[in-house]
Amino acid sequence: MKKTMVVMLGLVLVSSSAFALSIRNSKHDLSASGGQTIRAQTSEKLCEHCHAPHNAAPKVPLWNRLDPAAASFKFYTSSVTLSTAAKNAALSTGSISLQCLSCHAAAAGSAADVNAFVRDNAKDTDLNTETYLGTFAAGSGLGTDLTNDHPIGFSYSDAVAQRGVAPNKGTALQPIATATNATNQMVFFNYGAKTDQMECSSCHKVHDNANPPFLRIANTGSALCRACHQN
Repeated sequence: MKKTMVVMLGLVLVSSSAFALSIRNSKHDLSASGGQTIRAQTSEKLCEHCHAPHNAAPKVPLWNRLDPAAASFKFYTSSVTLSTAAKNAALSTGSISLQCLSCHAAAAGSAADVNAFVRDNAKDTDLNTETYLGTFAAGSGLGTDLTNDHPIGFSYSDAVAQRGVAPNKGTALQPIATATNATNQMVFFNYGAKTDQMECSSCHKVHDNANPPFLRIANTGSALCRACHQN
């Protein structure tokens, strides 16, 4: 009986934890009643604005949107302390950052390309005819010029090697084991020959806005920045 109660309690805790992560009523809630500036006119679906349960392209993460061309973006290169890896940053086709940029690359005053769906006609007929309301405000749409944004699309371990490991140099980066530990929670991605690519989702947790704007950890005292940067 005791074992049964422990198992049941464990299931309750897991379920509570799972439901704690939600985009409901956040900026990523595009449902008609979600209360956001950019939203569907009638559809109350929560997930299908980005994900498709069938016929997704790419298959991971069951993506329901058309990604922008990887070669269309310019990246931050102006810092004299920037590693060669970051200066040579480039996005790979299928990069998780391109999935973010399928909305966020929209310029101010545009509708975030929210109609650029792959769309499974047989399964999501309401989204096939959906109209989206709202536009990005000035300063919130990134466009394709990312030269004033943190670099993405480079190997973190290459950058560490080129900058030196903390605390050996003033501009050094933390070892990857420190950046990804339970305190710092950074995440790096596997594309091509590299397993440690810095991408938008390295810092942002798109389904959880407990630390706005969708940060992996709170940036109090620049904690998120210092997860990688040793200043």
